[in-house]
Amino acid sequence: MRLFFAVPIAEDLRRRIHRPARASWPGDPPWRWIPWDNYHLTMKFLGEVELPAVEALCAAAREVARRAGPFSIRFGKFGALPGIDRPRVLYYEVEEGAPELSRLSGLIAGGVEPLGFPVERRPFLAHLTLARVKTPPGPRDRERLRLVPPLPGDAVSPVDRFELVKSTLERSGAV
Repeated sequence: MRLFFAVPIAEDLRRRIHRPARASWPGDPPWRWIPWDNYHLTMKFLGEVELPAVEALCAAAREVARRAGPFSIRFGKFGALPGIDRPRVLYYEVEEGAPELSRLSGLIAGGVEPLGFPVERRPFLAHLTLARVKTPPGPRDRERLRLVPPLPGDAVSPVDRFELVKSTLERSGAV
């Protein structure tokens, strides 16, 4: 099964987040929007995992949870990876609480590394994925992407837990 560790986002905030970016595209943009009820912050992608490994993963997660305390995050500016000119992912960046998320991600990665899950070499970017880009957008859409406003200052969510999540790949995307 395909698994990852994630921090859930409060439901009321998930409902509010999807509106600002989507409001600029009434038609069919060259990307696939992530359903708002799938919004989360990925802490560690594990990939395909056999069922017997789940218990060890849960034990490692419990140990990490004992070492990590609660905090809050605030979302802010809109962005694209690797950039607006050739985006593959559209997101909102975590502007407050990013160091704490990075620390949590590192604790999780260190906790599961002895189980055979390698530590990610790329730096952690605290972000909430909004869409996955299918084909490069044209100049008009790129300009509209540059104009997507940041989220208001009250786009805050508590981080008091993380979860082991099973992801199923379907034609419409991951569920």
